[in-house]
Amino acid sequence: MSKNQEELLLRIAQLEAIFEQAPVGIALFDDKNGRAYQVNERFVEIVGRTKKEVMMMDWREYSHPEDVDENNHRLALMMVHRRTGFSMEKRFLKKGGEVVWVNMTVKPFQSAESDVSTHLCLLEDITAKKKAEKEILYLSYYDQLTGVYNRRYYEEELRRIDSGRNLPITLVLADLDGLKLTNDAFGHMLGDSMLKKIGQIFKSECRNEDMIARIGGDEFVFFLPRTTSEEAEVIITRINARIAKKQKESVFCSVSFGWDTKSDSKEDIKKVFMRAESKMYRRKLDESNTKHNETVKLITKTLYQKNRAVKLHCERVGRICELIGNAMMLGEASVKELKLAGQLHDIGKIGIDESLLTKIGALTDTDWKDMKRHPEIGYHILRSVNEFAPIAKYVLHHHERVDGRGYPGTLKTGEIPIQSRILSVADAFDAMTTHKPYREDLTMTRVIEELTENAGSQFDQDVVKVFLKQILREKIWRENIMQQ
Repeated sequence: MSKNQEELLLRIAQLEAIFEQAPVGIALFDDKNGRAYQVNERFVEIVGRTKKEVMMMDWREYSHPEDVDENNHRLALMMVHRRTGFSMEKRFLKKGGEVVWVNMTVKPFQSAESDVSTHLCLLEDITAKKKAEKEILYLSYYDQLTGVYNRRYYEEELRRIDSGRNLPITLVLADLDGLKLTNDAFGHMLGDSMLKKIGQIFKSECRNEDMIARIGGDEFVFFLPRTTSEEAEVIITRINARIAKKQKESVFCSVSFGWDTKSDSKEDIKKVFMRAESKMYRRKLDESNTKHNETVKLITKTLYQKNRAVKLHCERVGRICELIGNAMMLGEASVKELKLAGQLHDIGKIGIDESLLTKIGALTDTDWKDMKRHPEIGYHILRSVNEFAPIAKYVLHHHERVDGRGYPGTLKTGEIPIQSRILSVADAFDAMTTHKPYREDLTMTRVIEELTENAGSQFDQDVVKVFLKQILREKIWRENIMQQ
């Protein structure tokens, strides 16, 4: 046996040991028959079965009946790619009927050996935690950030309000579309501020008898007693109008709503919740790209209003990129993308403190560390929109160097997209030829020397060659670039 084979067998043995000795339950399930085909010892210990029993039974057979529908619903959403996975608290029933509470995390799983649809299931036993919660008299029912009720209160209150005297009962699910984008672009402090403002809008537009709860990072639920679907829609319309007003104040978010109504006292409120959630996800899928597109445009507008120099710089860089792309015969579609990348390459600066963008004089090490975040911020903003996703990676890498000393990925020539290499030259040329109050203006001779001296280290040699020969020498730049 070769050394490589020995090392492979050793690694397999180590992975098997990790799988079996893991402190959490781990199992792989076949989506078609609901049976586990691989489980570790901790998993069978938690559910109170043998490995053989677990692998012969559909998971629904040893789940608590009240949790099966929700589990099925979340699996269905995951399988049609509405979710990349989910976590939920649920109960399993051991052989003797003992209930065990778990925190369950489920993710799609693609085996290298098979194309059968499967999922990975991780279990953490939280039975002791659940028992302790029941023994604790003090319960916090409010979400500290938004001021609305939290998930715990919602689950407790749902049992009380779900009665015939409150029919019809409408459940509304609300999901913030722009929270992750806002966090990526502006940081979590602004994301938290946005959540607070949205919570305030929800509370002010709903009635005293309505219950509003935050049940996830960006998810809310409204419980509207004695309310028809038509009446709920009126409330949601008012909320959307308030949110639209906040958009004008540069709060970069929108909300997707879904609602459904319980009219029959015999109907399970959980099924009403599931229908409302499905409607909300359908609306989110239909509208998210349009909303993200509008958000990107709003971010760009805000950045340009705050800093006109950035706006003019991006416009010029876009024109330079277009000229270089045409000179290199990249094709009409590619040149169009390249120009757009040039126009949006500094969109990530929306997440940088304005005082840093307008600072006169050299940047400190701390300043540079903060400034270097802008390509990644821009990448996260642009990739969230189908229209801009193709150029996101060009923006991400426009400060890479062909010698591997750039940022954020320290990539080298062949790893850097040609569009990013073009963007790097265009960006640097405009920076050198633009007046800066803290330094003397560079002559065109000095600019050309800088480009030539750094070709092969900072800049792509071919791009610099084309730029100098076909654009600067022919003075195309004077007519096309310097226009403002």
